[in-house]
Amino acid sequence: MTFLGKILVMINLVLSLLMMTWGLNLFAHRIDWSDQKGKDGAPDGELVARREKAKEMNLAIAGAEARWRDARANILALEEGTGPEFKDGRVATRAWYEKELQLLVNGGPAGNQPLRAIVFDDKQRATLDVNNFNRPKMAAATDRGTGGAAKPLRALASYNKEETDLLAQLTKEQMRLEDSIKEDIRLTDLLVGPKALQQRIIDERVKQENLLKEHDLVKPALINTYVDSELLLKRKRVLEARLAELKKAREAAIASRQ
Repeated sequence: MTFLGKILVMINLVLSLLMMTWGLNLFAHRIDWSDQKGKDGAPDGELVARREKAKEMNLAIAGAEARWRDARANILALEEGTGPEFKDGRVATRAWYEKELQLLVNGGPAGNQPLRAIVFDDKQRATLDVNNFNRPKMAAATDRGTGGAAKPLRALASYNKEETDLLAQLTKEQMRLEDSIKEDIRLTDLLVGPKALQQRIIDERVKQENLLKEHDLVKPALINTYVDSELLLKRKRVLEARLAELKKAREAAIASRQ
């Protein structure tokens, strides 16, 4: 036998001893799952304790079922209320709450019914109305205005409509503002652009300055022209007077020859 074989035999022996020890331990400490009472100090079977536990649970279930039936009867009576109109039942209470909620949302059938709010005491607890089957006591709902300026609150639908109208108006004003901005940009371009009004004013101012300079240059010539024209007119008058004299002399000579 080789050395490896001897090692394998020893390993097999050790595993066999471990398995034998495990089996003996399970046999010596096994759980008794029977329903037999223990003898000579031996413990009872597991089913004995479990049956006793089942009996206790059955007794507890019977009591719990009885209490459940009583509670169910009480709940049904509370749901239905007392006759003949059952106004104190939960169905009527839910209908009352639903009516109050609808009133807050749309203001009632006419849309303008006054709103009501729950009355709270000093400890912020709802005050119960004994005349209304201990439902919350209601009072007129107002805003948080100070100095006697509190105003009645309106329904949610009214505020939503007001908000919608205001948003539509704001949208319209925003569009008008955008159009005004575009028009302002256009007019600004017309005012300060390359060929805009401001540049044209500057060009006209330069032209006027150049025109004044040209006028200053032409003014002496204009004065000279005016003086020359006066001399020419004076010379013309002299010539016309001389021509008239010659005409008279000629007429006199012709008359003397005749």
